[in-house]
Amino acid sequence: MNLRRLPLLGLVALLLSACGGLPPASEPPAPTQTALPTPTSLPLSTPEAPKRVLTICAGSEPADLFLYNETGLVKQAILSALYDGPIDSFDGAYRPVILEKLPSLADGDALIEAVEVRPDDLVMDADGKLSPLQPGLLVRPAGCRSGACAITYESGSLQMDRLRVLFHLRQGIFWEDGEPVTAWDSAFSYRIASDPETLYGNLGLVTASAASLVFTANYSALDDFTVQWTGVPGFLDPNYLLNFFHPLPEHILTAYTLPDLLASNEALYRPTAWGAYRLAEWEAGVQIRLEPNPAYFRRDEGLPAFDELIIRFVGQDVEANLAELRAGTCDLLLPDALPETLTPPLLEMVNAGAARLLPDPQPVFEHLVFDLAPADLALPPLFADVRTRRAAAACLDRALLADAVYAGFVPALQYLLPAGHPLLEGISWASPPLGSDAGTALLEEIGWRDTDGDGIREAYGVAGVPDGTRLQFTLVSTDAPLRDQVGRWITFQLQACGMDVSVEQYPARDLLAQTADSLLSGRKFQLAEVSAPLGVESLCALGVSEHISSEANGWSGANLGGYSSPQFDSACAAALASLPGEPDYVSSRQEVLRLLSEDLPILPLFVQTRFLLAAPGLAGSELPGGMQNLESFQLEP
Repeated sequence: MNLRRLPLLGLVALLLSACGGLPPASEPPAPTQTALPTPTSLPLSTPEAPKRVLTICAGSEPADLFLYNETGLVKQAILSALYDGPIDSFDGAYRPVILEKLPSLADGDALIEAVEVRPDDLVMDADGKLSPLQPGLLVRPAGCRSGACAITYESGSLQMDRLRVLFHLRQGIFWEDGEPVTAWDSAFSYRIASDPETLYGNLGLVTASAASLVFTANYSALDDFTVQWTGVPGFLDPNYLLNFFHPLPEHILTAYTLPDLLASNEALYRPTAWGAYRLAEWEAGVQIRLEPNPAYFRRDEGLPAFDELIIRFVGQDVEANLAELRAGTCDLLLPDALPETLTPPLLEMVNAGAARLLPDPQPVFEHLVFDLAPADLALPPLFADVRTRRAAAACLDRALLADAVYAGFVPALQYLLPAGHPLLEGISWASPPLGSDAGTALLEEIGWRDTDGDGIREAYGVAGVPDGTRLQFTLVSTDAPLRDQVGRWITFQLQACGMDVSVEQYPARDLLAQTADSLLSGRKFQLAEVSAPLGVESLCALGVSEHISSEANGWSGANLGGYSSPQFDSACAAALASLPGEPDYVSSRQEVLRLLSEDLPILPLFVQTRFLLAAPGLAGSELPGGMQNLESFQLEP
């Protein structure tokens, strides 16, 4: 569907006419004759306190503010001001905002139950697809968590496991017009999200999980403050504790049909808030002005601290934007108003104390992929031996790589999740030795030696590699500026260990194409730098045997390096079959991390990070969660 959007030009007039905007100014009343007091009786006037204004400057303007349209970082910032929560996230940890708590199996507000399914009922089959129950379909009966116990359905009814979850809203949360935020508003939002007309329905979930939306069997309000999510039989969702749909004001939007709603001013440009601020004015191409929401549930805490929040659209002239921050006309620059990399002028401002650089970690990590068995037979399998991969890891100073890109503001990844992630608590496996000495010792042990003294090693007795083959390969990546920086440093560091590395960069559309001819999907490379979502589910997709990119899966498999390990496949099956709150949930996921750390089919580098640039006195933006805490921002003298 092509969403219908009203043009932004003249938007203020549209808001006034269609959304009950600010009333037109009225004529002042005629003055009346009043005797002036004598000078001795003049009352002492109290100076009016200056208006406290927070100005956030963005490089671009959002197309709209509708939850279920495509989003971007500027739109997300504005929505975080309008909606506090409903669930905040940071580094794998979650905090309920407008919910009493997150549900759990231990507390009984999440429940796995065996239910009867009959022919043509929709279920999740053993391959993870939504399918009607028909003879010949492979399914997992009740109590079955793996493919080993799956059965082929023949006829009649059978029992399958289903997950049911309760969410309890906090009472005392109000829309800006004073109406309470209820479970009915969340159920109404789900009806919009699940309609085929809505292109981005998964954006109503904290995880933006497409599977969690597709495999929802029912989502309904049980009373004013209780909503129930029910999964399709066979779907045991590891995201179950987050499957609460972002409320939308049913009492305002229910009057629209869905096609009309998707084009209405009240949905697109004038969303109703429950958060710290509400929208006051949108001046197209210039700014959006927000004011404190009088119905905000944390007003008695003195929040928000500002009388006005302005989102200015300043364009992407970086030099001009830095000047605006210096002049005080911007208090905070969003990432799209800053350069793609940390430039000397920006860092000079930070080092001089004229600004503060605030990391905004993204749920994506940068990593290297070793091709263990290139499909191009002209490329020797240099990294088939795990010791060669470990040698390369030892020779790379990942902390220096991260510092080179992010100037010391972002740490390197030691493991495949950020330090502080809940799954890294209590891990006990040993880290391999690092440094060029450890790397060169491993290379010597394998049979990579520099016999001619030219600084590049050759193979002598290396399994699968002809003698005399030089330790020479190409690092492929997209042409993003960040990867250009990383590639140059990798080349320098690996050369110090006797590896001859060249770098080739390609447009993303070419390198990431899912075809047999693609360097990545076609597995015609030896070392690549790419990114992937953080999380064990993503890591399993990158490493399990069934996801090796091949003709069988249309060259769409995420396992680009050809890594295959029955032990890892089994660990992932166990991890994906466990749910938060179950005894083996943490241990199974830690086993996935341990195996990847030992076998090293991929080498983590760092979490991809955007930056905000703040005035020195802006406090609150450095808190975990960044722009999710807009209500707590303050300007200090």
